[in-house]
Amino acid sequence: MAVAISAALFSCFVESAAAELVVSVNWKEFAGGVNDALDGYGVVPADNWHNLQQVTNGSDLEDSTGAVTTVDFSTTAPGGFDTFDFGTLNNTPMRAGLPVFANPLVLTLSDLASTFSQYDIIVYTTGFNAAAGGNQGSVTDGTSTFVYSVPNPYNAALVQSLDTDSSDGSDAATYVRFDGLTADSVAITLSRVNANAGIGGFQIVGTAAVPEPCSAVMLAVAGVGGLLFRQRNRRR
Repeated sequence: MAVAISAALFSCFVESAAAELVVSVNWKEFAGGVNDALDGYGVVPADNWHNLQQVTNGSDLEDSTGAVTTVDFSTTAPGGFDTFDFGTLNNTPMRAGLPVFANPLVLTLSDLASTFSQYDIIVYTTGFNAAAGGNQGSVTDGTSTFVYSVPNPYNAALVQSLDTDSSDGSDAATYVRFDGLTADSVAITLSRVNANAGIGGFQIVGTAAVPEPCSAVMLAVAGVGGLLFRQRNRRR
């Protein structure tokens, strides 16, 4: 019985920890602190951002605690790297990143299943913003597709695009989110709609549902303890 209780508690704590794992990547064109995403930043606030200067692949990325994960990434960079804003977007992933012109960009995330049983991917959208009506981009994971416009003027507020139809324009936004993913590998494709677009970074957030809430586990353990206490008293 004690072993079963210990196992339940351990499972509870491990599941909770797994659900909070976050891996965060920010791309930049140049060195310098203003190009870095700072600790505590993000749609899901996280420490230990990977601030990568013109890097197109990486393996065994660290999570927000500094622990090494199995997560790898690789990306095509058909437009190279660019800096989109020199002030308003400082210390955010939207300041700089990988632009898309004629050719789409593909970001492949792999070896995910060993770290995440279920996860969300947050893609930070950006780009230049000179096009009439706003520069528009399209982001897909192969199942869901979202379109967005680069805010004009630039705005560092974290605004999600839920827009799936570019025929009537698109929402000004700074990120899109793909929910409830479980695949070991995911390919994110960014294409321009009317003018160049871009992505500045991404987060992978563990979202595995805890099978039984920890509070419920604790109550169950307390109930078992009370039952054992009563049984022992009856035997005396």
